[in-house]
Amino acid sequence: MNTNIAIGRYIPVDSPLHGMDPRIKILFTIASIIVLFSISNTAVLVAMYLFLTVLVAVSRLGIVYIFKSIKSIWMLLFLAFAFQIFGQNGRVVVDLGFLTITETSLYNALVNVSRLVFLIIISTIFTGTTSPIRIADAVESILNSFRVPKSFSHELSLVLTIAIRFIPVISDEAKNIIDSQKSRGASLDSGRFIERIKSLFPILIPLLINTVRRADDLALAMDVRCYSGYQGRTKFKKMRMKKTDFVYMIILFGILTVFLVIDKLWI
Repeated sequence: MNTNIAIGRYIPVDSPLHGMDPRIKILFTIASIIVLFSISNTAVLVAMYLFLTVLVAVSRLGIVYIFKSIKSIWMLLFLAFAFQIFGQNGRVVVDLGFLTITETSLYNALVNVSRLVFLIIISTIFTGTTSPIRIADAVESILNSFRVPKSFSHELSLVLTIAIRFIPVISDEAKNIIDSQKSRGASLDSGRFIERIKSLFPILIPLLINTVRRADDLALAMDVRCYSGYQGRTKFKKMRMKKTDFVYMIILFGILTVFLVIDKLWI
């Protein structure tokens, strides 16, 4: 059971991405995912990964931190690869009778896994360079720009921010429970598959109870502070676009546009 999850953790370091307007980062993350699943040319996919490598370096989050986010979903990546590798037409690469792998299926599996890895990395960069409070303010500001009712935009941004913030908290809580169970002699990594499934219950039940308790404490804390929704609330810091933000926006969205145009015009 992997509890070392990097997504949702804010890393307060000094980098250009940390100082960028969070609204630009949200829109850029969404646009990157849309472009990623829209292109089909292998060379353009490789170019997008090179661009992603530059973003990782600029964010100053560190390769180890990015690797943790990929490592935490290895099972999902394995399943995505396994489901795509069967039942495709094309030249047979491996034929074991019960298992047939073709060039097309292998290519599709690798492409889909690479897209999932890209999605995880770009999401990790976003959450690692943006604090939960700024995420909530940015989401609310974007929704208000589209004339979404203020009550809905505020509640949605609040729920989204709490959900992102709770990912590393629950991960750390699970790690503490696993360490406690192992210190009491519990065997969690040995035995047959059914025995390993049964060994998860001493972890999942306390984790569920602690999560409910944290949610209740959070609700109580919000009630004590007289939280009543968006009505009467003001912002301590109002978000304003700087000149550098406009420059970053033009560069980032310009690069995505170039990728999309090249993919559509590639012969």
